[in-house]
Amino acid sequence: MLTKKSVDLTLPTVRVADYWTKLSDRRIKCLLCQRACTLRLGQQGMCRSRIYMNDELHVITYGNLSTMEIKPIENTPFYHFHPGALTLAVGSWFCNLACIWCQNFEITRTNPPRTRDDIFYVGPKALIRLAKAKNVKGILFSYNEPSVSLFEYSKDVIPLAKKEGFFTAYVTNGYFSLDALEELVSIGLDAIHVDVKGCAPQINPFIGGKMDYIWTFLKHAWELGLHVEISTLVIPEITDEPTCMESIAKRLSQELSPFVPLHVLKYYPFFRAELFGVTKVPPDEIVLRQARIAQQYLHHVYVGNLTRITSFDHTWCPKCKTLLIERNKTTVTKSFVTSDMKCPRCDFSVTIKGEILTNDTSSELLSGNEIGSERDDYWMMKTRSPKHQHESAK
Repeated sequence: MLTKKSVDLTLPTVRVADYWTKLSDRRIKCLLCQRACTLRLGQQGMCRSRIYMNDELHVITYGNLSTMEIKPIENTPFYHFHPGALTLAVGSWFCNLACIWCQNFEITRTNPPRTRDDIFYVGPKALIRLAKAKNVKGILFSYNEPSVSLFEYSKDVIPLAKKEGFFTAYVTNGYFSLDALEELVSIGLDAIHVDVKGCAPQINPFIGGKMDYIWTFLKHAWELGLHVEISTLVIPEITDEPTCMESIAKRLSQELSPFVPLHVLKYYPFFRAELFGVTKVPPDEIVLRQARIAQQYLHHVYVGNLTRITSFDHTWCPKCKTLLIERNKTTVTKSFVTSDMKCPRCDFSVTIKGEILTNDTSSELLSGNEIGSERDDYWMMKTRSPKHQHESAK
């Protein structure tokens, strides 16, 4: 009989984990993320996705999905990577950071389901089959922190996706090990989107981590040749000072490239923000001011979470300021980029990867029925996840 803390090792969502080592005192150390949790038998890591059982570290979120959605890639946001493409985006449970304003807290602060009646399992081949059926262009690992919950799963999905012509991307906090990142790149990961939370040391207590690790990760990702895009929130009294935005944009320009896209996002309080007194919403003017500061160092700066459309929704030529891509928020409405990815006026090469599509698209939340059998990777299990219940109730 299973106890409250035990895990059924026969579930398809439970696998022996990667990146850990045994210590001399019968403990183990997880090496997948920067926390490097040291665990005794029966203990879970801070990410709740990994548990030490039967003398091995196990991941309990292999294909254990909280969310599965067809969405425009601009929702990520990616603006310079396959603009206008539809993606199949998946997420699992929990996170290895603890941002007090997390907008996905229903997922990132919920322990992974671990019983047969509660899990929503989608095998790697089933995911690829669904992506083909929905005619998407790529697969995103997103919503919670994929590196700690879906690392082993994505290692199996990515090669299958590449074989079928899909691109793959991580939406990540950048808090996992460089060795793990290198392995993902070696099997075909194409892009990452990372949230630069703010300016250290002020931001560190609000996220439960250290920004220095994230900057090291970003620099290494860029050196590995990944397509990289960045987001940062404008949070009143925390990241809304001009000096903070200046330091972020300047560092991105110097350590990565002045062509790396930066998305400056308006803050809204979620989760425990009220408990910590971080409840103010910045005026649009402050968000736009921060974006203009970033433009002093970066060629491609965008603004998100505003209700109105501004010039920061579009892509402009860095050289002659010609409009290259016009957007209606998450929809690419017009593209003037030439077939060889150049500005039509001055012939400047545009730093965009992939085909530019101008389809009018909308999100579609998916749920699974039981398909196939538990013996193959085409199997799906029914979901009872809070995320799906929350969305279906709207």
